[in-house]
Amino acid sequence: MNPNEIMMVTFTNKAASEMRERVAKTL
Repeated sequence: MNPNEIMMVTFTNKAASEMRERVAKTL
């Protein structure tokens, strides 16, 4: 895995968890 892929995965995971938190707060 090259650094760019690692950055993408990390960013996507972070965004996904933030979205989940936001959804949980809305419910």
